[in-house]
Amino acid sequence: MFGRMSLGSLLVLALATPVACWAQAGTGYGPMNGPNGQMMSPYPGQYGSQPAGVASPNGGYRNTIFEELPDDRGWLFDDSPLNKSIENSFRHAYFRAEYLNWGMGDPGRVALSAPQFSGADPRIPFNVNDLTTGAPLGQATAPTLDNVNLHGNNGFRGTFGIPLGQGTFEASAFTLLNNFNRQDLSNLRTVADPGDPIAVILAPQTFVAQPVLADGSLSIDSLVYTGINDGAGHFSDVYSAVLKTSLWGTEANYVFSSPGVGAGDFVTVSPLVGFRYVNYRERLTQRGTYQYSDDGAVTFRDVERLIDASTQNNSYGPQVGLRVEAHMDRLTLGVEPKVMLGINNYESHLRTERILSDTETTLNLGQKKTSFGPLADLRLYSRFSMTENVSVVASYDLMWLGMVTRPYDNTIYNVAGGAGAFQQRIRHTDVLVEGMTVGVEYKY
Repeated sequence: MFGRMSLGSLLVLALATPVACWAQAGTGYGPMNGPNGQMMSPYPGQYGSQPAGVASPNGGYRNTIFEELPDDRGWLFDDSPLNKSIENSFRHAYFRAEYLNWGMGDPGRVALSAPQFSGADPRIPFNVNDLTTGAPLGQATAPTLDNVNLHGNNGFRGTFGIPLGQGTFEASAFTLLNNFNRQDLSNLRTVADPGDPIAVILAPQTFVAQPVLADGSLSIDSLVYTGINDGAGHFSDVYSAVLKTSLWGTEANYVFSSPGVGAGDFVTVSPLVGFRYVNYRERLTQRGTYQYSDDGAVTFRDVERLIDASTQNNSYGPQVGLRVEAHMDRLTLGVEPKVMLGINNYESHLRTERILSDTETTLNLGQKKTSFGPLADLRLYSRFSMTENVSVVASYDLMWLGMVTRPYDNTIYNVAGGAGAFQQRIRHTDVLVEGMTVGVEYKY
């Protein structure tokens, strides 16, 4: 009996021995033990298998490595009020891209010269003589900008809006392609009788001439672009004028939420405040060829005359306005008037070369000044929702720029002491910009 009990005791002890070994805290280093009792593999660089679920005397589980990691709070703190605010804002943000077809105010009736000696309109043909020889040349007429058309300019406008606080922050920018208007008044001729070819040949030629002031007073002299004498008394006029116009601008507004937004009101009214900048530039370049002699009309050489005038208007300032919208099922109709009471930092430059001779000193004039620069803007628009996120938009825009200056209004055609002594006198006017837009709006 003792033998059977001894064998049973030894069997129980043998089965319990591995458990007891695992339950012991490891000390030192051994073939299976690492520092602090960690199990080590008998092969370098490998960990041996470790039992799981064996409690240690101090709680937890022995031979289990714990690593404390920070909470996964996400980009910009996933659950923070800041992140929630940004997510909610961008969820309702929108971007609008629009094609523009706008027109700018034409120069109107502008003669590119001083009045005639009698004070008459230089558009009316008048008799002129060669400035060098004094010989009669025929009749002349001054070039004008009467037929310049600044309409039909293509452009682009981009707008981004994002809900912010108790309203929406909205920023937009637009630009129009440069408008080039060119007049080439070459080979003009007065026709006495359109039905009589002989009369055409015998009729006096009509030249492009620009009456000028002499020391600020009306003069009988004219700046005549006579071109090349073919030896038979015929002159080929060479004159061109190029008017380049450009316009771009940007604005940022905060549109306060109307109490009726989201409440199902048919009409909502939202006031807005913001800041606007508009850049309006023009450049008028006149070139013409005339004959000049400095040896008593024995020999002549061709000389090109240059009159280059430019202006740049920088209008900016704070603005206020209203956004009134009528909401239907998928269609929204709106009107948005805005007024800016700002300033205009403008520049005006004038450059002339070889006005009366090819040895004349180049003239450079320039002014930089600041004046009051008001602006008024009216936008009538419609928005039709195609889907929950995509809408098509169309609008009519009308913008009035006040107290701007334009190059052809500032140039005084004058000569003094046998040389071109042109002058600048700043004049202010207004410009009307209007046209249609079409585009697409995407809401996030």
